[in-house]
Amino acid sequence: MGGQTKASSNPPRGHTWHTRARAEEMTARAENSGKLWTAQEDERLRELAVSGANPSEIAAKLNRTDSAVKARAYSLRVGLRRFRVKRRDLSKWG
Repeated sequence: MGGQTKASSNPPRGHTWHTRARAEEMTARAENSGKLWTAQEDERLRELAVSGANPSEIAAKLNRTDSAVKARAYSLRVGLRRFRVKRRDLSKWG
């Protein structure tokens, strides 16, 4: 008994408070994780994709992860922009 110590409040070896906080942040952000997509969410995803929103923006608005948005868009055959690109003026082509 004399050689035993109380359990410390330190994280397990190899873990940091930062990774724990990051994991909690990811969990909080993805509250719809594991839930089925509704028809309304599918429609909203389509609308946002057409408007030019990138996967991160769509994920934030639908409270889903980037990966979930990309996977759902793929299954619905909805094209997503990876980044915003300014289109060049094509008027010189006639």
